[in-house]
Amino acid sequence: MKEKNKNVYVINQSFSFDIRILHCGIERMKNHNLSYTHLDRFVLSYVTEGEGRYLLKKKLYAIKKGDLFLNLPAVIYSQYSLPENPYTYYYVAFQGSACSQLLQQAGLSEFSPVLHLNEPYIEKQMKKIYTELSKNTFSSLIKANVALFNIFSFLIDKNPQNHLKLNKSQTEIYVQMALKYIEENYASDITVADIANSIHINRSYLSTIFKQAERQSIKEHLTLYRLEKARILLMNTDLTVSKISMLTGFKNEKTFFRIFKKHFIYSPNSYRKIQHNNIKTH
Repeated sequence: MKEKNKNVYVINQSFSFDIRILHCGIERMKNHNLSYTHLDRFVLSYVTEGEGRYLLKKKLYAIKKGDLFLNLPAVIYSQYSLPENPYTYYYVAFQGSACSQLLQQAGLSEFSPVLHLNEPYIEKQMKKIYTELSKNTFSSLIKANVALFNIFSFLIDKNPQNHLKLNKSQTEIYVQMALKYIEENYASDITVADIANSIHINRSYLSTIFKQAERQSIKEHLTLYRLEKARILLMNTDLTVSKISMLTGFKNEKTFFRIFKKHFIYSPNSYRKIQHNNIKTH
C-alpha cells in the first residue's frame, strides 16, 4: 500500500513497558550486611561512594563507586559494605511484566548482575528517582518513572543489537536475542528453557524458529559455539584441558573430551600439539 504521509510512522508494538516502582532509598550504613534474602521484586542499585561485596549464585563480585548491580526475585543473594571503605548507594525496587526483558536487553541478568559504569548520568537519574518519590505527588511519580526508563534507555542504547529496526519480523528478533544470550552465557550450565525464559517465549516455539533461521538446533549451535571458544583457548593459552572445559560450559572434562574429539577428530591435547607444531613450521 502506498504511503500517504511520510511524517507518520506506524509501529506494530508486540511488547509492553509494564514496570511499577515500589520503593526507593539510599543506603549508607558503615556495617551494612544483607544475607540470603529472598525478594519478590527487582532492585537496581548504583554505588556512589565506597565499596562492598555482592554474592549471587555462588559468584562473588566486588562492587565499588560507579557500579550498577541487580537483585532479582526469588534468587538468594548476600551483600555487605567494607568497613574500611563503606559504600553508599541509591536503590529502586520495581515489578512488572516487562522487567526481565528490559533488564536482559540492558545487559543485566542473574549471570551478569553487575555493570562497571562510572556514569554520572546514571547517578543523576537514580538521585532523581529518590528526590521525586520523596515529594509523593502524581507529577513526581511520573518524573520518577521517566528517570527509571532513562536508565534503561541509556543502558539499552549501548547494545548495538537493540538498534534493530522494529519492523523486522518478531521471529528474527527472538532468534537474535537467543544468539546474544548464548554468546553472553555459554560458559554457564544453560538450557534451551533458560534461553526461552530469558526472552519470554515458549521453548518449543523458540526451537522451531531458531532451527528455521540458523539451519541447526539451539543445542547444536550452543555446542559448536562452546567448541570454538575451547579451540581458541587451546591454541592461545596454556590452560589445562580441565580448566578449558569448565570455562566453556561443558559439564565435565570427560564430556568435553568426547565431544571435542568427535568434532575435530583429535583429542584436545593432540589438537593443541598439532596446531602449535604447525605454527612453528610456518
